[in-house]
Amino acid sequence: MAHVAEWKKEEVNELKGLIESAEVVGIVNLLNIPARQLQEMRKTLAGKATIRLSKINLMKLALEDCDAEKANITGLSDYMEGQPALVCTDMNPFRLYKILEDSKTSAPAKAGATAPEDIVVPAGDTGFPPGPFLGDLQQIGVPAKIDKGKIVVSKDTVVVEAGEEVSKQVAATLARMDINPMEVGIDLKAVYEDEAVIAANPGTIIESTVRVYELLGAEVYLYFDYAGANFTARVKPTTTARTGDTVKLALEPSKIHIFDKETEMAITH
Repeated sequence: MAHVAEWKKEEVNELKGLIESAEVVGIVNLLNIPARQLQEMRKTLAGKATIRLSKINLMKLALEDCDAEKANITGLSDYMEGQPALVCTDMNPFRLYKILEDSKTSAPAKAGATAPEDIVVPAGDTGFPPGPFLGDLQQIGVPAKIDKGKIVVSKDTVVVEAGEEVSKQVAATLARMDINPMEVGIDLKAVYEDEAVIAANPGTIIESTVRVYELLGAEVYLYFDYAGANFTARVKPTTTARTGDTVKLALEPSKIHIFDKETEMAITH
């Protein structure tokens, strides 16, 4: 059997301790996060959540070791991309997601970066006087002209489409115009809670009003409507949601059970 360095054993044990002590465990991507911003986020989360960066294989080992106590938690391994780290907390996953999203800031586009969405140069006065910059704009496909002593962009123009790479020339031009189309911050990729791994995708989150609150033993059922369909959600008895409250719920596809309205027979589960 290959020798395993002592520090690796200690690291896995520390990670296990963090995971086992947390109600919610998430995977975040710290790729390209400035050290200063990461430090500020750690301060914001102090006492609420812990961000722990480690080697991918060690984090996966720690998740495997915790799977007996936290069933299905190894599913988080599928979301380790970029520079992954663990985030461990007792906070509601929605609150964690909101804190991380609110901490994001705009940033200049760097040459070679991939545009997360279409990058647009807006129509209007650029504030630049007639000069070489007019040619710079035209070279990246932006229709521009001189009007009343200023360089004016004729119409909103997409200079980089979503998923495409930002060229050096485009990056330089955007920087001169003080257009910061990129977003820098900690991306929450997925969270684990109550034996379920949920991708941190806005498409999996819905908002609705609780129609009925029902306490059944150690479980609570919330009844609500969404997109013309009737839903029932099984949640923790500690929930503060009550009849008439507007709540956000995250849907985990593997946990969804669908029934025929007329026969009440299961369609899928």
